[in-house]
Amino acid sequence: MVECIAIIRGIPHIPSVTEVNVRTGPGTAYALAFLMPVGADTVNILDIKPDAEGKAKDGKIYQWFQLTFRNSTVGWVRDDLLDIM
Repeated sequence: MVECIAIIRGIPHIPSVTEVNVRTGPGTAYALAFLMPVGADTVNILDIKPDAEGKAKDGKIYQWFQLTFRNSTVGWVRDDLLDIM
């Protein structure tokens, strides 16, 4: 298995976005668990699931990553807000 980390990149063309929502499940209908600052990285990628409501952009369904952050919190972040390395 290849180990990867995810880094919160936010929305590069909107630099005023300095934090992103981390949710309790793979979709915006799930509760907001907490906010993570742009630049934060993860310890583990636990799971990846398609958007629970089938939300998409340009014909591509969003993917959600369940992440463990360095402060031991766990939550879901949408793929377009992440860089995977």
